[in-house]
Amino acid sequence: MHDLTHTLPTVIPAHTLYMNPAWQSILAAARAGHRDTQTDAARETLPAPGLTALTARSVLQVSGPDASAFLHAQFISDIAAMPPGAATLSAWCNPKGRSVCNFVVAYDGDAYTLVLPRALHETFRQRLQMFVLRAQVSIADRLDELLCAGLLYDDHPAPEDGVPPVGDRHCQRHEGGLAIGYLPGCRLLVGDADYTRKLWADATAMPVYPAAQWAWTEIRQRCPWLEADAGELFIPQEMSLDEFGVMSYDKGCYPGQEIIARLRYRGEVKRRLYTASCDAAAPVPPAAKIVAGKGDKAGAVVAAVRTDKTQRLLCVIDKRRAQEGKLRIAEMDGAELILENPPPQ
Repeated sequence: MHDLTHTLPTVIPAHTLYMNPAWQSILAAARAGHRDTQTDAARETLPAPGLTALTARSVLQVSGPDASAFLHAQFISDIAAMPPGAATLSAWCNPKGRSVCNFVVAYDGDAYTLVLPRALHETFRQRLQMFVLRAQVSIADRLDELLCAGLLYDDHPAPEDGVPPVGDRHCQRHEGGLAIGYLPGCRLLVGDADYTRKLWADATAMPVYPAAQWAWTEIRQRCPWLEADAGELFIPQEMSLDEFGVMSYDKGCYPGQEIIARLRYRGEVKRRLYTASCDAAAPVPPAAKIVAGKGDKAGAVVAAVRTDKTQRLLCVIDKRRAQEGKLRIAEMDGAELILENPPPQ
């Protein structure tokens, strides 16, 4: 079996790489090794549907009579309009309109399940809790209770056994767990240790991929997932979250709303999200500076993953600098950055 874990550079020191204790026992039972998966390259072409352990993702659950209104007033998405069974990518911004964290929100009719980077979990939870005040809202910390796994199938037919056929931007309860679809070709599976252990045991015929494979699926589909070092650097439109249709411009106030709306109606988004590749030998870290010409700042890396061909990246880059070309990654000894799919203007 392949190794399962994937942790991009975060505020967690490398020598204290975290894995949920329940994941440790599940993976040990499956005889899967555990090591720093920066050495485990994703496959650019998925040979068959398979599972991955998303050990660097964590879960919060928000419930209560005021949960919908509370989250609606905090996030960039129209949370109040989400019916039971809906799921969406979203973001929470600071007053300057820069995204503190990107995450997935799924609503099952009882609670809102938020799946976010583990490296940002505690900061996100504490800051969100500050805004509860007198609202009847409970923010439950599920860091060590709920595990995140991924089912990947890309262009293959979706597996019919063991996991419900959840459509994109939908979620469904499944044997005590929650199956979430927020991107084509994959499903996010959230559940306790018993649910995840059964999922793993029932899928013995299915290949297991490193979580770098999940990161490649997100990068390939231009889905920006912020790690700690890249938090509060980018406005949602710069990460092309408007392309996903997850931003609401007319729902009222939320942190950063004034700046975000001004860009839409009166300004211009000067930086946009690009997919790119780089042949640097070392892993490219999130928030690495991108420069042009004689070292002029051009943008920054959002996320990166090594594949079996090269390193693939999502980058926010000034559109003018992107057109000029000759971009380099400053932290990687000036390694050349090759842009691939330009964003909409």
